[in-house]
Amino acid sequence: SEAKNAYTKTDLQKIFGSEIHTKRQFKHPYYYWLPLLASLTGARLNELCQLYKSDVRQRDGIWVIEIDDRYEGQKLKNLTSRRVIPIHRQLIELGFIEYLHSVKHERVFPELKDSRDGFGSAASKWYGRFKSKLGFSKGHDFHSFRHTVATQFKQKQVSHIVAGAILGHTLNNITYDRYGKELDVSQLQEVINLIELPRLTKI
Repeated sequence: SEAKNAYTKTDLQKIFGSEIHTKRQFKHPYYYWLPLLASLTGARLNELCQLYKSDVRQRDGIWVIEIDDRYEGQKLKNLTSRRVIPIHRQLIELGFIEYLHSVKHERVFPELKDSRDGFGSAASKWYGRFKSKLGFSKGHDFHSFRHTVATQFKQKQVSHIVAGAILGHTLNNITYDRYGKELDVSQLQEVINLIELPRLTKI
């Protein structure tokens, strides 16, 4: 089921070959950053849409995204969703940290407003229109990026413990679920950097 709705390499080339990513033509910055963040972190749409700038910081000299619910409006799907994800080197190269510094607001995507379903509503509607325009059917949606990351981890034989820590999956194993949360950030960074995306031009 993890592989069912994953994007293939060709699919990813189609998504990141649009004018949004090749010519940087977009109405809102989240059009550009959300598909990149999702495909290089495996995070859920709402987890990304609700990020505050202070959720992105350095730990032991490594830039990370902290998925948490400590700020106003933030929600977690479950307890194992609270986690730390190192930022993929491609996001750094494309200027994600520079983008953050340029935002004059406490939230990463201030144009996304909180609603009954969280901060992801407008982004979800936009992505639905975008992927339909590219010819993707019902089987593929924003959540497919998460499946794609899980599939890549599986193909690269990443341990389910490390994959679970990055994706925020429960392992249904009390020893690991309760005590195994804090994996070394540099270990996680090595695994994150195994994710492969088509090359994109720098911002």
